[in-house]
Amino acid sequence: MPSASKARKNVGEREHGIVKLRLETELENFQPIKAKFLEDLASVLEIDLEEIDVIDLYEGCTYVIFKVPKASKEELQRYWESGSKTKKEKFEEFFKKYAVSRVSFTDEVEAPYIALRDKLDEQGRTLTWLHLSDLHLRSKPGAKQWTQEVIVNGFLKQLPSLLGKWNLQPDFVFFTGDLSSSGQEEEYNFAKSFMGRLTRQLPQKPQLFFVPGNHDVTWEKIDPEWERKIREELCNEEAVKSYLLDSHKERQRKIGLLRLENFFKFLGDFEGSGQLIT
Repeated sequence: MPSASKARKNVGEREHGIVKLRLETELENFQPIKAKFLEDLASVLEIDLEEIDVIDLYEGCTYVIFKVPKASKEELQRYWESGSKTKKEKFEEFFKKYAVSRVSFTDEVEAPYIALRDKLDEQGRTLTWLHLSDLHLRSKPGAKQWTQEVIVNGFLKQLPSLLGKWNLQPDFVFFTGDLSSSGQEEEYNFAKSFMGRLTRQLPQKPQLFFVPGNHDVTWEKIDPEWERKIREELCNEEAVKSYLLDSHKERQRKIGLLRLENFFKFLGDFEGSGQLIT
């Protein structure tokens, strides 16, 4: 009778699935226990350690993306999604030990990882973008601004190597809300500096698009009485469409958009913005 190891198919001969785990621990704390983590993972899945192919690790807290035989992926998926009692104690002990808070499954490597990018390149789809949001830039000196500088400088320093790792050259940068902390003009001066530094870190000059968030509103420019009236008026979809499109409501629109005056000034001043300013 063949041994158990010989009875198994080689890793390359099996169908595989992709599993993505989120661990509630910082990446720097995970690295020293990575080897033990993989040993324990192989044990609960009852596969050889060599059958786990780690695709990537990245921060926020720690995400571990790995490839395993499809049967193992499906068994883990059944337990996670339906609470199956199959090996429940083993899985629960493992998830608790490594503070696993989220699990997702797929049969293909997701962007921005190399396998999918190669597939997109073969199809001639090479459009790439960088999506950012919620920077909440401050202009007043203090601990929060110091923390802001540490984070911004760290991000900008690491960005070229992150893009280079996956051979990415963003054609567009989308910033979707809360560029500033409170919509103040001084904060947008910081924003102009940040966006200038950002574009210099990119391998090519991108087209930039911005969407305002609630923190991009200058709240002292809101007239409370006008606000009360407009809230009463915009009570359904048709009223909103009329407010946005009716030429007779242009004065109302201008009053309403005064709260974003500094945001629009930033768009007009910053070279490279892709959207129309009206």
